[in-house]
Amino acid sequence: LIEDSIFPRLLSGNETDDEEIVSSSDSSVIRDTLRVYGGLYFILILLFCFLRKRYPRTYNVRSWIPDLKCELAEEQFGHFNWFWRVWYINDDDFREQTGMDALGFTRIFRFGLRIALVGMLNSLWLMPLYATAPNSPETAHVIDHLAMTTVSHVPAQSPRFVGTVIAAYITFGYTMYMLLKEFEWFTENRHKFLMTKEARNYTIYVSHIPPEYRTSSKLCDYFRSCFSHDSVLGAHIGLTIPHLEKQIAARDALCSQLEHAINIEEVKGITPMRNSIIPGGKSVNLIEVLSEDLKIMNEDIRNNIIKIENMNDPLSFKQDLEAVGGSIYVKSIVPHCSNQSVASSVTGFEAGHDDYNGPSHVLENVEEGSEPGAYDADEFEKDDEEQNVASKLFGGMKGVATDGLKMVTGVDDGEVRESGFVTFSKLSTAQAALQMVHHHVPFVMEVAEAPNPADIFWPNIGKTHKALQSGKLASMVCTTLLCLFWTIPVAFVVSLTSVEGLKGALPFLEGVIDDAPWLAPALAQISPLMLIVMKSLLPIILGEFSKLEGPISSSVLEASLFVKLAYFEIIQTFFVSTLSGSLTKQVSNILQNPTELVDLLATSLPGQSTYFIQLLLVQTFLGAALELLRVSPIAIAFVRSKVGPNLTEKERNTAWFGLRPLADPNEFAYADVTSNAMLYWMVLFVYNVLAPATSWFLAFCFIILISGYRHQLIYNYPTTPDSGGQLWLGFINIALPCILIAQFTLIGFLALKEATIALPLMFPLLIMTILFNFYVRQRHFSLPNRLSSKRCMQVDLQRKGEGNDMSFATGQYLQVALQSKEDVFPENFSVAREMEQQQIRFMTPPSSECEITTDDHEAVPSPSAYSFAFFNSNGVDKKESSASYNAGVQA
Repeated sequence: LIEDSIFPRLLSGNETDDEEIVSSSDSSVIRDTLRVYGGLYFILILLFCFLRKRYPRTYNVRSWIPDLKCELAEEQFGHFNWFWRVWYINDDDFREQTGMDALGFTRIFRFGLRIALVGMLNSLWLMPLYATAPNSPETAHVIDHLAMTTVSHVPAQSPRFVGTVIAAYITFGYTMYMLLKEFEWFTENRHKFLMTKEARNYTIYVSHIPPEYRTSSKLCDYFRSCFSHDSVLGAHIGLTIPHLEKQIAARDALCSQLEHAINIEEVKGITPMRNSIIPGGKSVNLIEVLSEDLKIMNEDIRNNIIKIENMNDPLSFKQDLEAVGGSIYVKSIVPHCSNQSVASSVTGFEAGHDDYNGPSHVLENVEEGSEPGAYDADEFEKDDEEQNVASKLFGGMKGVATDGLKMVTGVDDGEVRESGFVTFSKLSTAQAALQMVHHHVPFVMEVAEAPNPADIFWPNIGKTHKALQSGKLASMVCTTLLCLFWTIPVAFVVSLTSVEGLKGALPFLEGVIDDAPWLAPALAQISPLMLIVMKSLLPIILGEFSKLEGPISSSVLEASLFVKLAYFEIIQTFFVSTLSGSLTKQVSNILQNPTELVDLLATSLPGQSTYFIQLLLVQTFLGAALELLRVSPIAIAFVRSKVGPNLTEKERNTAWFGLRPLADPNEFAYADVTSNAMLYWMVLFVYNVLAPATSWFLAFCFIILISGYRHQLIYNYPTTPDSGGQLWLGFINIALPCILIAQFTLIGFLALKEATIALPLMFPLLIMTILFNFYVRQRHFSLPNRLSSKRCMQVDLQRKGEGNDMSFATGQYLQVALQSKEDVFPENFSVAREMEQQQIRFMTPPSSECEITTDDHEAVPSPSAYSFAFFNSNGVDKKESSASYNAGVQA
């Protein structure tokens, strides 16, 4: 329904004049929209208020899914008061239990609501100002009551346009003031997020690592030399291990297949069999075959991981350099300083300090009496030569290691990549490492925040600089071309799927339609359906373009996709639908005369307010209602309940070929939904003073969206992926140019209306806005991404007093495939089966005994030599453990 409203305008363009735009039907259009879609929303929201209490497992999944449970979801509120109660949840609780992106996302709509409220106050005097303008021949066609409250009813050269300028100063001045306040709010919450005890906050991502540092031990040595030995927990370089990753994927599939086969035997009582590959051969027990295959695959994977670990652990960088008479310390890292204390402060430790484990000649080349920061060029070149020797030495060692690995495994597994992760023991050290320059060559040894360990795209870790730059260029070119020419494929598909187009493509349909005229209206629905399909394909296409850029995590991918979708929304939905014809027809004229763009906007936009109000109302009513009712997830979960493995609770709660049950909710599509919010802001900025009534409708939309999305993020969506608020920064980064576009449009409109008094008054506001853009881009966008040293030290001291347990971060950034050394078995693989297959994971000595606590809390010795720790590690309950134990003893 939304696309029915958007795309016909987008395809046919706007070839109407002002008299057609501002017609007598404006009020009736808005009235009908509120009656039809508003009434539908009211009915659906009443239905939701009843269903959410009646079916909590469907509409409050975070109250019962173990991995998603949160305290906020435990309070369901009443049938109706949830609508406003979700507004009063404080930011700290909301951020901690839904994520920083969720908090920033809902804050965007709150900010929009504040601007809309200012517009509503302005409308109280602007609407009478416009409506009481004297009649003139050029405004005689404006007879609709709603249209008369816009600038379209004000004749040219009217002094009333001064009121328009005053309203613009109030609106945009308040917006810029609130932006500064919003940056303060965001910085505070972003810093609280960075101070949380999470592995990502103590870890940095290092890309384009030079060869001399390209092992885990060498990278770790480098950062320990920059700070201190104890300040670095460890480092993990990415490895190219395609064969191992395929092995692990095959093992996971085999494990799932074995688990399902066991379920068939235990639930249905039928032993699954596999036909012999030999003609006439005897069928074999499928469970036994799969168990043996899994046993072999576990052993192969474990051996391959051990070989890869051994082959990629050559001498540390420290030993390499000292072997050729060099040192990794001060000479190759910091310039020669005037005294020992200065040099010590740069490296982060002093010679002889307890934490210092380097050689005694660390400061041997510091010259007394030399000026601070001065260094000997010859000595510096000598250091570079030593680095080159070490680099060559490392390259030779790496080649030998890689060749050896290929000889052993027969594959290319183990090749070192250019990037890795370094984890620190202190928040202050991690923040200092992020703000340091680690190499004198551009793009080498770049550092960035580490994503969540579970969110990493390991295939993109370590891509070369050339590959990344080429991917970004290709992504930008493809996105630009798609944005400019998107109307062409859409128009082509619509023309083919229209009734006339279908008759032309399939001539026999003409006779069929003549015999059955009722088919024509039915076939007419194909076109809007195809438009919906085309619109739904857009995020997928742009997502593939974003993948060309080599994002290291899904949150980075979401941020890139959001920027593309936001600009697409602004250009295609906002501008193309308002300009005459399609955008491609105007490009050549605009390139020849750039000022023509302002004229086009000024002539086309003022009369389009009704269209955009209708569009956003429909989008809000339908989108919010369907989101709350969870129509799509419920439909998908229903299909999943009918197809795929469903023998056990675990199978029923597992996704199958993209079909997700309710127990496995999909992630919130921040990029897609936030880009749609960009259209609300664009309409608000442009029409806040041109059509003051727009603010009232948008404020209503913001209220509905805030309540709906806060409810869904609390009760139904997982907290991952979370970029840590980068989407909020991206949104504001795009919103700032939107303010300038709105002001340029207003200036062009006043110029066309020959408002000689009002027009000059707009230029100071434009200059102020440009200066404001320059001001906030100096520090406001970068400051939230880095913690102050004071806050870091406070957190470090507090956690040191608490014991500074770093187990939450240790080993988190080891490549997932390399963490799979332990044998994997299905959860329903009983002890009896393991004993038959000789796959017992661990045993106690036969002479030892463990105690079993009975229901009477009596401790009795166990007759089995196998420890019950096995059962506990697999989560088997006592009854199942006893049954498995008896079966194991009999076996």
